[in-house]
Amino acid sequence: MSTKTSNLHIIALHEMYFLVANVETATDWYVRNFGVTLVDRQAKRTTLRLAEGSLLTLIESDQRNKFDSPPINFKAHDAMRAHELLNKAEVRAQEPESFYHYVDFDVWDPDGNSFNVISDPAWPSTPNNFFRIDGIFLGVINFEQMLVWYADVLGAELEYAFTGPTSTLAEARFRCFRDIPFNLVESPESVMQHRVCEFQTTDAQADYKFLQAKGVRVTELIEQDGKRTFSFFDPEGRELGMVELLA
Repeated sequence: MSTKTSNLHIIALHEMYFLVANVETATDWYVRNFGVTLVDRQAKRTTLRLAEGSLLTLIESDQRNKFDSPPINFKAHDAMRAHELLNKAEVRAQEPESFYHYVDFDVWDPDGNSFNVISDPAWPSTPNNFFRIDGIFLGVINFEQMLVWYADVLGAELEYAFTGPTSTLAEARFRCFRDIPFNLVESPESVMQHRVCEFQTTDAQADYKFLQAKGVRVTELIEQDGKRTFSFFDPEGRELGMVELLA
C-alpha cells in the first residue's frame, strides 16, 4: 500500500500539556526523575524539554485530564535501568514488558498524568538515559466516527491496528497513522480540560486554509514571537494546536 500524502504539513509533536496541582512541585519531580531541562517558567506554568523532541508544559489547575492510556512516550536507552531507578525513587510504575524489540512500562506522575517509558537497543546512546518525548496517543470516545474524521482531515493512511488493555477497557482499539506522530485510542471515559498538544508544521497558513475549507472549527491564525500558531477542534471538542517556527 502506498503512503498517501498528508493533507496537513505536520512534521512532529511540538508540545504536550499536563495539568498539575502545584507547578513547582511537579516541575521538581520531572527534573529529579527524568533529567528534563527547564525551558520556561511562568507563574502557573513551566515548560520542560529532554535533549531531543517535544516540549512538556505543566499547567497549574484545579482540573485534571483523564487518560485511559498513556498519551505520550518518554524514550529511553535502557528501560530496565530506568525502571530500577524509578522504583528506588518510589515512582509509581508498572513492571517492564517486552513488545517485539521494545521494552516499555507505564508511569504516573504525582498528579495522575500517565506516560510510557520505552526503549529500543537500536537507539543511539546519549548522556541522559531519557532523551526524547515523542508521539501522541489521543483517547477518543466515538472511536469509529473519530477514526474516519482524523483519517480524512490528516489525509493519512493507517500503519498499525491492534488492541490492548487500558484503565477502562480490556481490549481497547489502537490505530496508528503512517508518517505522522499521531495515534488514536478507544477511550470511552476520556476527559480533556485543556488543549491536548501542539503539532509542528512547515506551513501553518496552508494548514489553516485547508482546515477552514473542510469546515473544521479553528481559532485565529496569529504570527508573533517568531511563530505562526492556531488551534483546531475535533468533533468531540478536543483542542489541538499547530505551530510553525519561523526563526
